[in-house]
Amino acid sequence: MISLIVVLGLSCSIYKAPTLPELEYLTLVSDRLGKGKTHIELKSANTISLNSWELFLPQDDRELIGRLNYKRNDKISIIKEYFSFQGFKQLSDKYYESRIGTTKNRVKMVDEKIPFTVEALYAISIMLLDCNVSINPVLINTKTGQPSNGNQKEMRAIFNIYKKWFNKMEKNGFTQLT
Repeated sequence: MISLIVVLGLSCSIYKAPTLPELEYLTLVSDRLGKGKTHIELKSANTISLNSWELFLPQDDRELIGRLNYKRNDKISIIKEYFSFQGFKQLSDKYYESRIGTTKNRVKMVDEKIPFTVEALYAISIMLLDCNVSINPVLINTKTGQPSNGNQKEMRAIFNIYKKWFNKMEKNGFTQLT
């Protein structure tokens, strides 16, 4: 476990990076270009063969899940595993293709690097949609209109909303998830 000690004046606080439990579907990986970038990825993604027109593996989990022939119960388990990344402040370098979100909005609203917490929330959101829409990996405070990607308190509140939704859907048997 990595610990970071921050000393400000006379006060001292310790940040302990959360530990990731053993996950069945998800893992943290470095990019395949070897530039030391890290992001969340499906463990089996490296078993997917590229199509003849592709230079890189798609980053959209929905497409990867389809290629891996995962079923509905697998999707539910993957969503549940994304909750394991709550509280992770480390930055992700995952690349988001322009066909998923608009480059114009993404450049305006978010830096290239986002916390793993935001990457996980974005992945859950995108998995619940059936079509490509112009959304980007940024949390917005609806009162201020400002990005909240670095605000742990606001990210925790959003995670709790997602967890509440997940628990409700789990009790109802995920009838709306295909």
